Amino acid sequence: MHLVISCNLKPHSRTRILARQTFDVLCEWNEPVDLVDLQDYASALERDDAEDPEIQELSAKIAAADSVLLATPIYHFDVGSTTKHLIELTTKAWKHKVVGILGTAAGRRNYMALTGLANSLMLEFHCLIVPYFVVATPESFDGDVLTGQRALRRIDDLTRTASQWAAAAAAMRGSRQIRRSH
Repeated sequence: MHLVISCNLKPHSRTRILARQTFDVLCEWNEPVDLVDLQDYASALERDDAEDPEIQELSAKIAAADSVLLATPIYHFDVGSTTKHLIELTTKAWKHKVVGILGTAAGRRNYMALTGLANSLMLEFHCLIVPYFVVATPESFDGDVLTGQRALRRIDDLTRTASQWAAAAAAMRGSRQIRRSH
């Protein structure tokens, strides 16, 4: 199962539109997918307690997912603090995940802002980072619709690769369990 997470707490954010588009692409391909909007968990994130039942629910969803696709706003060449806070509160759930990263930013040069998050997930949690970052700028949207062809193509590349890698990782986990049982 894929888990798409919208990491923006603003009610009408482009990040949410980007996450929804990613979710819709996976649904069109009949991939099992769930969409989490962190706005629904704002009070739990504010309580800042990893033992909070809502945070535990988020941790369980992340742990159960074969891949996690994070849609995050980019501010001042870094990912939004809500994204970082989510990872801090759900630390144990991230180990060995396939992770794709999507960002909304003021300009295309902001794509490098996603590398810090990718490095952290890769080095600390041994995540497999899908090498297709998606960065959508204001020009990528027409109102509440993602219309930018570059961003749409990158979402296809990211979701296709995440699906393939998640299947391969699941097969590898299964073969290790078989070997250990002998």
